[in-house]
Amino acid sequence: MNILFFVEPLIQMDNPNIQSYWLFHHIKIMLESIKKNNKENKCYFVSNNSLTKILKEIDYKNEIEKIYTFSQKELKIFSSSSIETIKKWYNNEYSIKEMEEYKKIFINKFKENSFDVIVTFSPVPYLKEIFNEALVLNYEFGIFSRPPFPITFFLDPIGPGGDSYLRIFSEKILKNVKISKEEEESFNYFLEKQKMSVLQENPFSKKIREIRKKYDKIILLPLQFNNFYLFDLESDYKTQFEYLEDVLIKTSVLENVGILVTQHPSSNFLNIENVKYFRENYKNFIFLEDSINYVGVSQLLIPFVDVVVTVSSSVGYHALIWGKKLVTLGKNYLKTFSDWDNLSNIGQVFKKPYNKEKNYKLLYWLILNYAIPEDYIKNKEWLSNFFKRGIKNINNLENFYQPIDEPRKYFKFLSKKISKNTMNNYFVVYLNIGEGYFEKNSYKLNLGVEKNLKLLDDSEVKTVLLKFHGINLLKLNGLTIKKKNNEYMFINKINHTNSYYEIYPNIFYVNEENFLLFEINSEIEEIQFNIEDYKNIDIKEVFKMMHEKEEKYKEEIKIKEIEKNNIIKEYKKEIEIKEIEKNNIIKEYKKEIEIKEIEKNNIRRKTENLINEIDLATNEILLSKSNKFLHFELRVLHQLFLGSFKEKKKFINWIMRKSQEMEDSRFNPMINLKKILDKKRSL
Repeated sequence: MNILFFVEPLIQMDNPNIQSYWLFHHIKIMLESIKKNNKENKCYFVSNNSLTKILKEIDYKNEIEKIYTFSQKELKIFSSSSIETIKKWYNNEYSIKEMEEYKKIFINKFKENSFDVIVTFSPVPYLKEIFNEALVLNYEFGIFSRPPFPITFFLDPIGPGGDSYLRIFSEKILKNVKISKEEEESFNYFLEKQKMSVLQENPFSKKIREIRKKYDKIILLPLQFNNFYLFDLESDYKTQFEYLEDVLIKTSVLENVGILVTQHPSSNFLNIENVKYFRENYKNFIFLEDSINYVGVSQLLIPFVDVVVTVSSSVGYHALIWGKKLVTLGKNYLKTFSDWDNLSNIGQVFKKPYNKEKNYKLLYWLILNYAIPEDYIKNKEWLSNFFKRGIKNINNLENFYQPIDEPRKYFKFLSKKISKNTMNNYFVVYLNIGEGYFEKNSYKLNLGVEKNLKLLDDSEVKTVLLKFHGINLLKLNGLTIKKKNNEYMFINKINHTNSYYEIYPNIFYVNEENFLLFEINSEIEEIQFNIEDYKNIDIKEVFKMMHEKEEKYKEEIKIKEIEKNNIIKEYKKEIEIKEIEKNNIIKEYKKEIEIKEIEKNNIRRKTENLINEIDLATNEILLSKSNKFLHFELRVLHQLFLGSFKEKKKFINWIMRKSQEMEDSRFNPMINLKKILDKKRSL
């Protein structure tokens, strides 16, 4: 099969990377499952420049056959607003010309490629027309998306939000749902286990009892976030401020009815200023400050309220689980379960009978057929069969869904996947005194800025393990240890484990294992935990933070690389200058040497010429008659007349030429001169 993953290229919520979570998690697990089933399966990807750049650096990039990148310039042909363009596709408000223009853009990009399955995270009617035989599946979180429940998703062949399968085929679903006694028992067991996980150690039970003293009825209003089509295009509200204020105004006429407001984990709308404004102006406004420290806080509050009001939050699903009245303010999928669909005369919703049978059947079908757990997405055989069955039923969508698994087996599986409620804000300190980690050596502490743990045991502590509940993000600067000798020591080195990610210095994201480990090896009396901040945030935000950290690190590396290159450049420049200076000095020195050599050679040459001239002159003199005569006179005088007997004998031998000593330098000045010249010449 050829499978296309379509992550909306139009930038939403003022963030080009807002949908990066789909890359790091959802697409990854689905792609791995597809590839495991058949290596011949080919996967393709579509998104904007920023996300495709991230994808090219991701660990599974080699598993993607081709990446299609769209710029904003290419797609913003109808409006400068992304949400306005998406609105055309979501509400089917496009013209024939607009559809043809958009189709042309994508056909040119895809060339001759075709797809069997298109997994999309936004409405794509143009792709449905281009690839009319392909199975187009709208992908989003299902009824459960946050702990303690197992994460689920939907793969809807009709559309997202208000155009979903559930809304269109609800009547048929209700007609066809048949539940056996055994299936009902296993389903009820699952529901009860869900409820127990929420009620167990619920941090808001006492606070709600206090609120009940002031209000007879409580309406839960889970806020969402702006600039997202599943909110903006399903309601008349443009902002969360407008949304909240309208609900407060129209419910203020109700006596003793409080509006309990929760903030979406991806939003920071309820800041100090906004909370102050709503409290001062609306007596029915209820906000619990510590609720922002919990992911899925609405899940924890639903058991204690009477009605849930929402536009398109999945909290509406949870109203069904608890049998709470539901008011929907948009054209969304939740209308199927809705007890009221506007704020006019909203007080009547309290009097309206609750349709327990209808909602129970819809909830049963929803969980059994529609909300696919992550474990099944990862299952290569299950996912492959889902795709194949879906392709087969493209023209028979009424029968598109089948039970995800055999009902009793499936509900048993879901029951096991429900974790204990870890929503209370506390942490457990385990002290290892050489025996390991046991409850007898553990201490439970509420989270706070600073917490002290005083020890009574004199045993030497080897390691300290911190396990957190109710949070997944904290800033921990380290531990201050007071030893038995009153000596203080600071420990900030955390032993490497697979249970946390250090997103920023001293800021840790703890995963499902939830612990940090410190090595102590000392007898200690007291431990001070300096936890600067802590919260529960959506996993999307975590990935966003990690991505920002990575980008920041890359930018720092880039800057360092530029600085290094500049230094190298400057150094090379200096080396070049020094090299030029050195070469110039060498050149000058060589030039001087050459000049000296020339001068020396000139002197030598002149000297040789002079010597040669003297040589010639000397030879001429030596051979001249005057020299011979002078020589003879000197020898007569000094040898014959003045000399000794030996000298006279030498003279007579010379005259008679009886000796080889024909010449005698003592008496021939020219010969001595010649010897001197010969010696000089040799030098």
